[in-house]
Amino acid sequence: MDDVTLWVGGYPATEIAPHTPPTWETVADGGTAEISWSFALTPRSQHPALRPGSMAVVKVGGMPVARAPMVDPDRTSWDCWAVGDHSDRFLALDSSGNVTRNLGVAIDQAIARGWRVANPVGHGTGYTVPGDSTEPQSIGSLLTEAAQGQRWGVDPLGNIYVRSDPTTPWWHATPDSAVFGTTDEGTITHVVGVYFDGTNNLKTIRPALGSVVQHRAEEPIDLTDRGVLSLGQANAILDGALELAGQIGFTNGMTLTSEQITTLGGSSAFLPSIRAGVMMRAHGLISARANVQTPVLDFVIGKTRYTAGEDSIYIEPTRTAPRNLADVIASGWR
Repeated sequence: MDDVTLWVGGYPATEIAPHTPPTWETVADGGTAEISWSFALTPRSQHPALRPGSMAVVKVGGMPVARAPMVDPDRTSWDCWAVGDHSDRFLALDSSGNVTRNLGVAIDQAIARGWRVANPVGHGTGYTVPGDSTEPQSIGSLLTEAAQGQRWGVDPLGNIYVRSDPTTPWWHATPDSAVFGTTDEGTITHVVGVYFDGTNNLKTIRPALGSVVQHRAEEPIDLTDRGVLSLGQANAILDGALELAGQIGFTNGMTLTSEQITTLGGSSAFLPSIRAGVMMRAHGLISARANVQTPVLDFVIGKTRYTAGEDSIYIEPTRTAPRNLADVIASGWR
């Protein structure tokens, strides 16, 4: 299994029971989305590690590549899952239990109350997220507000990261191996924000309405729930939204083999090491929209899904548009 090992609650999974190869999914916004596997156990089986909250870690050669807390397993089939970072389960509060927008304080106090992450570089220390809303919100929501055009998540070591999208390809897809359809669905060129300056609700537009762009798409954004904002703070929030929403969209992901993905030097990819959040360059791209080949297309990997031991990996770019009615309605894509 590519020297892949699964650990659950601090135990090697093989010491709990025989199990299927783990499958793990990573996402650019968040880190590890899910880990899944099955144990060969009976419905009456018990083990101290098999409980909600136990940390599941996938390691390759001893190095963690995915990490997430367990949810309740199916005790009849012993299908098991570990999901997300649980940032939606902790509120942004200070040591007295009051709502805070001081990001460093909110992170430290969430960790003190049991959020199982670390913040070794001190993200948010001394930084108060613009706005004065006193409504309780999750620590994940506050981090998203603070990121402003960047992405945040929890890495396989359990450390919080906040970073911009890369601009240099790390992986290369061989010519004609990838077919990514492009779309302008959901792509925004201008935003009209409404914010509260302490006295009135005011409007600001980014960029200026007079700027001319192709495939223009304007979108309103209500910032009044952020509390009091200055014009500069409102514009910074809108610019961050445009940084992510102004990118090209895609209509599909692809399943690629290790021979179809290479390093910069041309060596075949080691599939367990591929994670979301890095840039891939597709060579000789066939665009399903234009039905023509273009030299290259760079995109940030938005999602990966890999099962230990397999010779293929599913890769999906960021901003992949939903392609069934239920997903379209749920996502709000226009």
